[in-house]
Amino acid sequence: MKQTNWAAIVALAFAIVLMALDMSIVALALPAIGEDLGAAPSGTQWVVLSYLIPVALLSIPAGRWTDRSGTKPAFLVAVAAFGATSALIAASPTLAMLMVGRVLQGVAGAVLNGMAYRVVADVTLPEHRGRAMGIVTSLIPLSMVAGPGVGGLMVETFGWRSIFLVNVPIALITLALGLRALPGGGGRLLSPNLSMFNMRPVVALVRRPAVGGPLLALMLVVTGVGMPFFLMPYYLDEVLGVSAHVSGTVILTLPAGTALVSPIAGWLADRFGASRLALIGALVSVGGMVLLIPPVGPGASLADIAWRLFILGVGQGLFSGPLQAAVMAAVPGNMMATAGGVAALFRTAGFAIGPAAAATSWTWAAGGVSGLQAGATSLAVLTALGVLALLVVRLRTAASKADEMAVAADSDDVDRTSQAKGK
Repeated sequence: MKQTNWAAIVALAFAIVLMALDMSIVALALPAIGEDLGAAPSGTQWVVLSYLIPVALLSIPAGRWTDRSGTKPAFLVAVAAFGATSALIAASPTLAMLMVGRVLQGVAGAVLNGMAYRVVADVTLPEHRGRAMGIVTSLIPLSMVAGPGVGGLMVETFGWRSIFLVNVPIALITLALGLRALPGGGGRLLSPNLSMFNMRPVVALVRRPAVGGPLLALMLVVTGVGMPFFLMPYYLDEVLGVSAHVSGTVILTLPAGTALVSPIAGWLADRFGASRLALIGALVSVGGMVLLIPPVGPGASLADIAWRLFILGVGQGLFSGPLQAAVMAAVPGNMMATAGGVAALFRTAGFAIGPAAAATSWTWAAGGVSGLQAGATSLAVLTALGVLALLVVRLRTAASKADEMAVAADSDDVDRTSQAKGK
């Protein structure tokens, strides 16, 4: 490869938008789905879960399948399946059929979950990977910003089926871009089999310090997302007494900060080192969380909350893309999609742990200002542990390099001694 194929990154970007928009707008349609199909909230929650469960369970096996099948065929099949299942869901006359469609869509989503590592590794030069991952990681928060507003408008204007139908043209555009831009070689589509579920190579991969350490940091640092998705809505409602609309606008400053900084972070990672930028991002994330610990009572302004969340978002933006570029540098070329699936699983775990820790702390402190302080403190501690994980990796890497240099120096001394004796 003589140059980076940015057209292929654009195709990948459309696939990421396809997934991210779906995840950010489906929850808004649940009341309308329940009303139309005669389902209670206990039933409509499975519209979300029937997608998330296969994505979580199959991301790693799907990554192993992608590594064996080749990038282009796996990408095209996954995108086509995502679009087709979206049409199936939109046409569903019953909740049961809708959930079957969501399960199948989740399988396609699992394949796409690990695709970023695979595509970026195949089509970019190593010195451009930070920029490529920065572009990809910026699209998720951008979708979070745009998705709820666009999705709510679509549900109100065209009904809940429209939010699934909109995936079809996006999938078609993505397919056209993928067919044109992705390199054609690299394998053929293989039938899924039980070997996909052999986790021994995956365990061996994660046990590498340069892979397992950053992935642990990924899980811990992204717990900070639990702040806007649990703590802030309750805090803004109970303490500041603002409406849901205003609350949502304030909370969007976090993903806005992430989306703004992510592309810049990718460029900086390519220039100054991905591991270094990821560590800086993790430290900024800790700082943003700590800024939310001081008491902010009923007299606080919304701007005072918003800029603190923005700092937290900037930290997340500096962290995510560079960290994943650093992981890619330590992964063998034939396991990129597998590593992408593992990273997706660690990231999902962090998204789950964050709100759980925030909810537990909020309840323990009886809510209000004390609840915000307790929740922010617990998430700051988890994020700080992520920083510690990155520092340990850096120290072990430095020690390993020092040992290698010492061995090389000893070898040179032996060679010189042997040459002197030969004379």
